[in-house]
Amino acid sequence: MVRIAAVALIALLALSTVADARPHRRCKRPHRPVTPPTNPDPQVPAYPSVTPPATTTAAEETTPAVVATPTTTLAEETTPTVVPPVEPTTTPTTTASETPTSSPVTGDHQGEMTYYDIGLGSCGETTPQGEFVAALNAPDMTKNYNGNPNFNPMCNKMVRVMTEKGHVDARIVDTCPECKPGDLDLSPEAFSKIADLAAGRVQVRWSFL
Repeated sequence: MVRIAAVALIALLALSTVADARPHRRCKRPHRPVTPPTNPDPQVPAYPSVTPPATTTAAEETTPAVVATPTTTLAEETTPTVVPPVEPTTTPTTTASETPTSSPVTGDHQGEMTYYDIGLGSCGETTPQGEFVAALNAPDMTKNYNGNPNFNPMCNKMVRVMTEKGHVDARIVDTCPECKPGDLDLSPEAFSKIADLAAGRVQVRWSFL
């Protein structure tokens, strides 16, 4: 039995060796050519075009955009605009206290000029010292008015008194009872503008303004 088993084993080994010794047959299949797909629309490409992605360099990724800013020089910052000052124009005015230079002795009235200490006048006004005022003679002061002297229309009228030395303007605020027609009694300040106080009495011509 043992011999038979050994013979069978040897036979199996021999068959296995013969089978391994046979050449290997390779299966050959015919080569099938690759036909590109047909494209019914000639305007559309058969194969879609591939657009390569935009490349960004390292300089473009890291370099920020530079915005130009306006520059201001030091002279523009520190040099102010100089505007020349405008000088106000003044119009000269002539008041009763101003005396122009000598003028011709003309006027509607003539008489003597004196001066007095001013104060409360017949027009009901107390005149402070230093003003150019006058007291009109009684005949001219009351010629057209006999009522309350405080409301006499002659009050506050302006007169221009003239001598060879010049002229002066004065405001009527009082009555001179002792003066003759044509005479005027002026404040010392007005009198001294056209005559010397030492003279005391001076011939003048005068008119209403």
